[in-house]
Amino acid sequence: MDLLKRVLEKAWGRDNRQGLESQGVTEDPGFLDLYENSSRKAYFGKESWAVGESHSAAPSSADTLYLEIVEGLDRATGRELLEKTRRLREMDPDAARTSCLLAYVLLLNGRLDEAEETLKSWMRRNGEDAIFLVHLARIYADKGDQTRAELTLWRALKRDPNEIHAVEWFTSIHRDRFGHNEYVRSLQQLTSFPGGWRPQLWLAQAMLEEKQWDQARRYYQQALSVLEEVPSDVMRTMSEALGNAGREWDIVDLLFGHFNAEKHGLIGGNNLLRACLGLKDTEKALAILKELNALKRPDWREQLQYWAERIDQELSAQKNPKGLMTSPVSVLTLENPVWSHRLADPDLLLPQKGDKAVRIAFVSCSCKLLDTVASVGDDAERRWARLIPLFLAEQVHMLTTAESLTLITIKTGGSGFYSPEEPFKKEAIRKMGRKVEADYLLSGHIDATQTPWEVRFDLEGLGNEGCQQSMVGTIQPGNPGSDLLELSRRVQRVVLEAAGVHRSLRPIDYRLPLGDCFNLYLDGLCESLTLSAATRNCSPAMLYDERSLLDRLLNLALE
Repeated sequence: MDLLKRVLEKAWGRDNRQGLESQGVTEDPGFLDLYENSSRKAYFGKESWAVGESHSAAPSSADTLYLEIVEGLDRATGRELLEKTRRLREMDPDAARTSCLLAYVLLLNGRLDEAEETLKSWMRRNGEDAIFLVHLARIYADKGDQTRAELTLWRALKRDPNEIHAVEWFTSIHRDRFGHNEYVRSLQQLTSFPGGWRPQLWLAQAMLEEKQWDQARRYYQQALSVLEEVPSDVMRTMSEALGNAGREWDIVDLLFGHFNAEKHGLIGGNNLLRACLGLKDTEKALAILKELNALKRPDWREQLQYWAERIDQELSAQKNPKGLMTSPVSVLTLENPVWSHRLADPDLLLPQKGDKAVRIAFVSCSCKLLDTVASVGDDAERRWARLIPLFLAEQVHMLTTAESLTLITIKTGGSGFYSPEEPFKKEAIRKMGRKVEADYLLSGHIDATQTPWEVRFDLEGLGNEGCQQSMVGTIQPGNPGSDLLELSRRVQRVVLEAAGVHRSLRPIDYRLPLGDCFNLYLDGLCESLTLSAATRNCSPAMLYDERSLLDRLLNLALE
């Protein structure tokens, strides 16, 4: 999660001004000099010649051959490609993809006239097409006829002012000949064509670079007004450009209403989530997170968990802003292990306790973190303040004659669990224990400023005589299994000695998982606690991803 956090907290995305070289595009025959004596090049590689068309679900022999040719463009010889492409034309003579691919293969073989005629022949039968016109202009440029190439390029733009290769080529010509101002004017010229939106996007980015915020926003609004649905690449580039310019409000205002998790995915969602949290708009952030979680993508789980924690932190900060008095703390009392909450018949799993069973209350630990962690407010470390007493209470309840309770401290108002950095005052925790009629109270403090973490426990009797015993243990948070089990054994010994309880037979169905599954089991305890807190109305605001939470518990059961 630390690496993921560093990645997600960095810039909004790649700088859209990066050249093709930084995107991994290397020199090949697909590069074309934009005009004579220019150092700039446009990329017209094999992908640009691969024209997509709709086909039936079952691929035909022509489909198979087409894919074979495209995949072999980098490996096969020119002669082999030419033979296969001509065979494809015999099988599928009128398809746009066939003519485009044949023209490209002819171009690779240096047969420019035949490539030109192939493109023209298809357009005579089917009408002019922007992609075909762009490739025809490329052939004219290869022949050295720059004037004809630019006239043909203009025809392509009139057909489709959004064709990316045409827009890139046209604007680059103007920028290289006359400078940046002419580049902007060339884009403005393209905005007059009906149906255009890509020139407006590029103009908006140019305005952002010049810090003309209002003008950039107007161009973005023009582009969005033309688009019925915002493509994923447009969502990404807009949010990246606005984010890098520090325009978080514009990201949310312009794009939130257009976001579709299925179409825009995690990349578009990441930038919107970052913008929402930058504006402290947790309501919109939660809406985006729920939409992404609903797709149930396992490969997104870790990143979505990161955003869930960020939203938790923001909700907590809004409930308890700095400079104000700390909100009062309430206590969630859990009788029996946390996973037994609302079991249909808990007696089947839980050991029977006598009427005079010793009651031992396990209180949430305090937790001292490193300053670098505490400043972020990350709950990943603080969850151990709840997890350790939950596990110890479960073990004592299931393996001894004592009756365990767990007292979980929660911020009043439902803004999250409460874990102070300094130990609770003795009188405060004694009051908690007496309120639930506990005979003994076990409290602890975690020092997470060192590795391994040091954990100190105090067992205190709440009767007239009173007694107190202390113990110190350590935990490796990355691999806690053996450390937690050793802590459990030591706590049980102290309880047996001080509280006068006895060991009991382990219930036949109570077995702790081993290895990595034990860590999953601990995660399940935390998930069960969140669910219990929400269903008891102690902290309903924490339960905003119910489906994902239940999925994780079900996956744990399957493991």
